[in-house]
Amino acid sequence: MSLAVAVRAHDGIAVAADTLTTVTSRPAEEGAVSVSYPATESASKVFRFLETYGVSVVGNSVIAGRSVAAILGELQVEMATEDITVEELTVRKVGERIGNYIRSLLVASKEDAGAAVTLLCSGFNNTLDAPPTTMEVTVRDGKMVIPSDSPHEVRGVTVSGEGYVVEALWAMAKARNAAPGLDYFSLRDAAAYARFLIEITRDFQRFHMVPQAVGGGVDIALIERRRGFRWLRADSRPHMTK
Repeated sequence: MSLAVAVRAHDGIAVAADTLTTVTSRPAEEGAVSVSYPATESASKVFRFLETYGVSVVGNSVIAGRSVAAILGELQVEMATEDITVEELTVRKVGERIGNYIRSLLVASKEDAGAAVTLLCSGFNNTLDAPPTTMEVTVRDGKMVIPSDSPHEVRGVTVSGEGYVVEALWAMAKARNAAPGLDYFSLRDAAAYARFLIEITRDFQRFHMVPQAVGGGVDIALIERRRGFRWLRADSRPHMTK
C-alpha cells in the first residue's frame, strides 16, 4: 500500500513517501489467503509536476501497462500544448486534472478496472498570500473521489496509505497534550517530521507481525513559493543531484 506524507509549514511543503512496492499473489484455490511480497525497494512515488507542484502516489504503481511516472509525463506534455497559463492553475485544478487522467486510463483498461490510486498534489496557488496547499484525490472503480475537507489549506499534515501507525501516534500525543509544533516548524523540520512518520511506520511493520507494506528508503522533496519543487533526499533515485 505504501505511505505518503505532506507536511505544510510556514515556508513551504515537504512531500515524502517510502520506496517499497509489494505484489499480492492471487490464490490458486478458492478460500486461500492472498500473500503480499516485496517487488522492489527502489520505487518512485514522489514526482515533480509542472516544475512547481509535488505529487505523491500510493496504490497501483502500474496503470494500463505504464508507470505512474510515465503517465504524469504524458499528461504534462498534453497540458503544454493547451492554451492555459501557469497563473490560471491552482492546486485543486492540477489535482483534479491528474485524477481525471488516471481515471480515464483505468476505465479504458479492463485488466486494471479494480485498481485504486490515491494521490496527494501539493503546491501553492498563484496569489501572493496563498497558503501551502495539499489536494487529496482517490481514483477507484472508475470514479474520482475527493474528500470533503480537501484541499487542505492550513499548516498541518496529510497522510495517505498505511496511516494507522501515524494515527495511533497522534492519538497518544493528543492524550498527553503533546501535539506537534507545526506553527514553529521550519521547512527542514517539516521534512524531518515527514521522514520520521514514514520511518516509524516502516520500523513498526518490520518488528511486529504485520505485513510489510511500507519499507525501503524515503524520498523527500520540498516545495517553496518562489523556488518551486526541489529534491532533498531521493533514495529511489541515487543518481539524482539533490
